[in-house]
Amino acid sequence: MFCIKCGQQLGEGSKFCFVCGAQTQTNDKKKNENLDKNSPSEVRADNYNPQDTHTHEGSPEIETTTIVIKQRQMVITLSVIALLAIIVTIAIILNRRSSDYPQTPTGITQIEDPAVRYEVSIYHIDRVFYGYLDNYPGLTVGAAFAQYFADSSWTHFLNGAIHYVSFTGTTALDGINTPTQILFRFTADDASFNATGLFFSGIWQDAGRLHGLLDSVFENFDS
Repeated sequence: MFCIKCGQQLGEGSKFCFVCGAQTQTNDKKKNENLDKNSPSEVRADNYNPQDTHTHEGSPEIETTTIVIKQRQMVITLSVIALLAIIVTIAIILNRRSSDYPQTPTGITQIEDPAVRYEVSIYHIDRVFYGYLDNYPGLTVGAAFAQYFADSSWTHFLNGAIHYVSFTGTTALDGINTPTQILFRFTADDASFNATGLFFSGIWQDAGRLHGLLDSVFENFDS
């Protein structure tokens, strides 16, 4: 054992150097403490964070989770856009149907004079009643409808500047007596008319159903 200050050889267990008086035990303890503080195991223990492997920005776990979240957000966004597009499309179709095939109350609200209103209504109703459709030039509309439908009635109304004649009656639909309405629309120059709308129990039907019913009306006419 040697004194760490003056190098004098000392006996084992000596606490002081008999030459310079330095304390050997204290120095050894401080030396050991310094060694302990600098030991690799202690450094690792002080700086180790068990969450480091999970919080690193570039870790595969976080990158995968972020991708999944973004994909879900994209799917939700596309679903919302598709739903809105469907709603807008349905609204446009319904609006178009209601404007193309108006169900207007009986009478001409734009004409205030009852006598004039009556004359105009009778004029357009007679044109349809005694007139012909292009596909059936040999049969008058009124005669064919009177034979096919029950409880027949005719009315006239204006939608803007366009004249409409509305026929209502009852027909057997799948064995059930069904209220039926057929609209006839005059052209913009008021020169001719055509069938333009069909309603069963107040529900609008497509053009195919309208033409199918007209075929049945005229083809079953018994002159």
